[in-house]
Amino acid sequence: MGGASHDWAGVAAINGAGTSIASAVINTNPTYEVGGFEERDIAIAQFTEYGPIGTMVSNKDNANKLICSAVGIGTLTYKANTTQNDGGREFTIVDSGGTFDADGDYVRCTDGEIFNLAYTIRIEEST
Repeated sequence: MGGASHDWAGVAAINGAGTSIASAVINTNPTYEVGGFEERDIAIAQFTEYGPIGTMVSNKDNANKLICSAVGIGTLTYKANTTQNDGGREFTIVDSGGTFDADGDYVRCTDGEIFNLAYTIRIEEST
């Protein structure tokens, strides 16, 4: 991808979470990253560890920008590997084959106590 410089004067932007970003902020700090994705639910069948997110993760500080939970079970914590940790309530990002890929497009639950059930992963990436 190539880059280009643009004049941000008088621009007002609203991100996917509905937060307004005033042009004064953009004028003060002209380097601005647009990214992330809105919250989405991924239904995952029993005994299945991962499912498609529908978009790639940016890999720009996954541990802090990815927000993930198993619906009805609780929050999951990001980790940068696929090691199973029963009861650990952890998740990671993988490719379509289930291999760790920090900017992949699948989410993988690494808690065997969860993936032994049919479950829904709720995930979003903040900017």
